[in-house]
Amino acid sequence: MKEYTLPIAFLLAPFAILSTGYIWTGQQIGLMIIFLVLMANLIDNRWLRAFLFYAIAWQTVLFVQAMIHPGMFQSAIASGYTQALFMTAGAMIYLTALKSKLPVSTFYNFICIAALIQILIAIPQRYMGFDLVRMALSLIAPTKSIYTTPVLVGTLGNSNYLAAFLAFSVPFFFRKWWIWSLPLVAVALYFSMSSAAVIAAIIVGGFFVAKKYRGWKWMLLSVAITVLLVAGYIMIDSPGFVNERFHIWTAAFNQVVQWPLGIAFGLGPGAAWAQNYPLHSEWVTLFHQFGVIGIILAVGYLLTVSRKNIYLFSSFVIIVINMFGNAALHIAPTAFLACMVAGLMERK
Repeated sequence: MKEYTLPIAFLLAPFAILSTGYIWTGQQIGLMIIFLVLMANLIDNRWLRAFLFYAIAWQTVLFVQAMIHPGMFQSAIASGYTQALFMTAGAMIYLTALKSKLPVSTFYNFICIAALIQILIAIPQRYMGFDLVRMALSLIAPTKSIYTTPVLVGTLGNSNYLAAFLAFSVPFFFRKWWIWSLPLVAVALYFSMSSAAVIAAIIVGGFFVAKKYRGWKWMLLSVAITVLLVAGYIMIDSPGFVNERFHIWTAAFNQVVQWPLGIAFGLGPGAAWAQNYPLHSEWVTLFHQFGVIGIILAVGYLLTVSRKNIYLFSSFVIIVINMFGNAALHIAPTAFLACMVAGLMERK
């Protein structure tokens, strides 16, 4: 049946006008959904494929609602279109990494290089009083910093996003001479002051050491060091993001339960909680937009991913933990890295 996906999509393309407004706008949105169908059909993991088709079904519902109630669902279609665009791009990165002929070690090297470049850009921002990014942009247009105090952001624009990018990269530094760069990564990660990323990196770093070197001595040592590091970090810089964001998550939950079917299905792809602002938790966002069904499909995917490669699996676990307190999949660089790691994990 997969072989017929493309010709069937071609038959449907002229009818991709299932939204109000100009014909070509509807065709653009409809074609994006068709592209996502093509991408989803190439993915072997049944849970991930099912989630993408579930998202496609949700977007189709929005199209139909826009036809029945013109003008009421335009913003919802636009938000859903953005989500479909991100999912299509993510599926493309996933499949490209999966089918690439390059050895995984080459990808590891590029990930490490990218992390070090961000660190070398970020450190002067925080400690040397000048911002290479701002200096470069000022050559094109007037620029100013939104921060009242210097912070480490690199080119990602936010310390939380930089921290997530570095945390996802940590396992790949446990190799040959790359390990000598690990202290620099650890220092930059700590001073990014992002609790979700730092704690995830510490926990999975301890797991990585215990798994890689095996033996009960290494296991006890890694557990002890992990506990001490987490406890020390909490004492020095008590994570406050949960308290600060709890009211946001509560508001999103209250929105969902107001609709009788909201708990099961969520409010749809791209649904906003109150402001056009991330919920700072991919898991809360998943429930808010796709309900319990979306959570079940995501958990099913997590339980069926390949665990053969310790480097990739460790990075993947950091991503999953970080998603509890960060919007990593809604930021292009971290989402790109996460999708690439997921694709590389599934190589035969």
